[in-house]
Amino acid sequence: MSHYASDSIDKLHIPVDHPFRINSSEKIDKRIIYHMDNYIKESEINLPCLPPFPTELTTGTKEMIVKENTKFKNILTFVDKLFEDTNCRRVIFKGVGEATAKCISCVEVFKRNYKDGVLYQWNKIVFTRRTDSWLPTIENLSKILVHVDVPTIYILISKDPFAEDCIDESCQNSSAETTGFTCNNGAMSNGLKLRQEKPKLLRTSGPNRWNRPPKKNSKIQKQQSLSSNDKS
Repeated sequence: MSHYASDSIDKLHIPVDHPFRINSSEKIDKRIIYHMDNYIKESEINLPCLPPFPTELTTGTKEMIVKENTKFKNILTFVDKLFEDTNCRRVIFKGVGEATAKCISCVEVFKRNYKDGVLYQWNKIVFTRRTDSWLPTIENLSKILVHVDVPTIYILISKDPFAEDCIDESCQNSSAETTGFTCNNGAMSNGLKLRQEKPKLLRTSGPNRWNRPPKKNSKIQKQQSLSSNDKS
């Protein structure tokens, strides 16, 4: 069992026997360490993580990793060709960190363009471990390894419905009668209906007392004052 250094930076998991940990024998001002401008990131490694779905749903299923710079056209063209095969029943979309939002958008575009039947969706959000390696730019500082827990989203898209014991609140399905995906309990469609039936606020006929008063034109005022002086 590894122990962690008491003099290491807060939220950094650096083992005592690690070769890159801060040398406790050297008296280093920790304010320098906290100032990360004195470091440059050398690399970052995402530790492998299996999709958090039942094994029978992930075995042989293609996993599409969506990154921040991923182009929708490239990944969606690949998935469209993948789903043309009748033997391909599922695909998994994965987004890590700041790419989670793009992963969701990518799935939404795919669902909207898919016209060959009903799709079933299962979402899972977990934390995966990423290791960042930082190199110092000044002397008397050691290399730092930072272990970060990063939010990661997995979205499983299936042509077949999920088993009853697997269905939870994150499961969704599409149908020909509705646009996009709806929750199994219909809460999303009911909420949309309520928003559509909500009456609009009527604007009163009188002046709005919250309007900003019109700006006075100083040039016109100056001309008016000059003309009044000429008359006098």
